[in-house]
Amino acid sequence: CIYDNAFDSYMIQVHDKQKKLVAIFDYRSSYKQLAKGNYTVRLHLRHDKVTLLQRKTSICIKVKQELSSKLSSTFYSTNEKAVKRSGKINRTTISKGQIMRIFIAHPSISKLKHIKEGWMVHGKFTAFPNSTVGTPIVYHVPPKPNKEESSKKSKKDVEDQTSMEKLEEELLLKKVSFAESIMKKKADDFQVILKGLLESSPDHLKVLELQLNYLNSQSKKKFKKIVAVCDHIAEVIDRDALAIFFGRLPKVQDDEDDEFEAKKKKMNKIKDSLANAYYQKLLALIHKIEHIKEKLNKKNEEEEEEDED
Repeated sequence: CIYDNAFDSYMIQVHDKQKKLVAIFDYRSSYKQLAKGNYTVRLHLRHDKVTLLQRKTSICIKVKQELSSKLSSTFYSTNEKAVKRSGKINRTTISKGQIMRIFIAHPSISKLKHIKEGWMVHGKFTAFPNSTVGTPIVYHVPPKPNKEESSKKSKKDVEDQTSMEKLEEELLLKKVSFAESIMKKKADDFQVILKGLLESSPDHLKVLELQLNYLNSQSKKKFKKIVAVCDHIAEVIDRDALAIFFGRLPKVQDDEDDEFEAKKKKMNKIKDSLANAYYQKLLALIHKIEHIKEKLNKKNEEEEEEDED
């Protein structure tokens, strides 16, 4: 054996997608810059004891990769502010001889999709722009936190649907979108589509909103029908889930939590649908009362004219 090594052989070979040998190393740490692509790394070991070889089946490999752009981070004057993500330092002046404690929050790793948990990000902190001298910083990418499952799930939670259910959902949304586009241009075709949607999906929020928009677009409005549709929309929406979600919103929200932002956007749309249903119901009731008043006034005027005759 040439090297003072526990194994008779310790060789690392790197092959590209065409199985061409592009690099070879021994047991000593070394670096090789590779172009973008898919590579296979093979470690060749030899020993009399199989148990020692089996321990190497889960060996780690260190890969150094330069980021395409710099990572940004935020700075705080106290640890409490760093935890709460409030009151970050944008700019400050430190006099000569003055000591200032600065707390650095973790970088915005979530925006870089290719970085995985367990990776190490190396960088340096510089006090001046374009400075080449800085303090080394190492950041270990933590595992993603386990999100607590909500106690009450929506009836149409797309994330839990099967592939077929997702396909049906997409087709239904396409039908609703098409019906909206022909509501005023082709009224007869629209009514046929709306009738079919109400028969197949009578409790779907988008279908009910389509029906409500159609009723409001009519010159002679059916106020009783509008109120009934608004009540139906309020029934199919999980109002308890809305109250729980918006009641537990943190005062300082983490903009880097993509999953939370997506859930918040979805819940905001549902909240807007509920608010619009209540608003349209209120308008319908007001118009209905005014319509009744007009009838009563007209009736009283006719009775007064008969008395005069």
